[in-house]
Amino acid sequence: RKQETTVSKVWPGPGRINQDRQPNFRFGHPLREKGRYPLGVSNQWKDAQGLALQNDFTKSFVVGKRDSLSPDPSQWKIHLPKALSKEMLVIQLDEPLDIFLLTESLHIAGGNGIIKGQFEVTLKTKTCSFTPAQPWAAGNYSLLIDSKLEDLAGNNLNRPFDRDITTTKQHSTKEQYSRSFRIE
Repeated sequence: RKQETTVSKVWPGPGRINQDRQPNFRFGHPLREKGRYPLGVSNQWKDAQGLALQNDFTKSFVVGKRDSLSPDPSQWKIHLPKALSKEMLVIQLDEPLDIFLLTESLHIAGGNGIIKGQFEVTLKTKTCSFTPAQPWAAGNYSLLIDSKLEDLAGNNLNRPFDRDITTTKQHSTKEQYSRSFRIE
């Protein structure tokens, strides 16, 4: 026997819930922190090949705390490699970030421009590392971060995703942020 559950209506933005939408003003936010909500998919729905699921599918979610803060690269910890090595430069992030944007948005620059190498991201995206193609030379470097980089709530480096558009607060229009470091 299936248990019937009533769920408040949800008005998703592109995968997110927006504060500044009329239904939210009239009825309040559809999701409450610590609330448990089921998501159901009927076996009557068809997949991309036109086939129905074998069974209904239901997954229950618990809503966490609202994230309305932009990522802050100044809070990241950078663990430096030794000069003349090909050791990894390790960056500990302060929160999980969008894994696809993360691999596109980070660059290492040295005295002769962008350093060639490979970024790797851990599964939970709270740590990433950079292995250079050539050994590190002693000197000054910069970690360059494109402002399009987002956390999992869609907040990018310049502004939160879900912001009050009626305020006059100006958000940054920077295209890139940087963190300087020195390898000895």
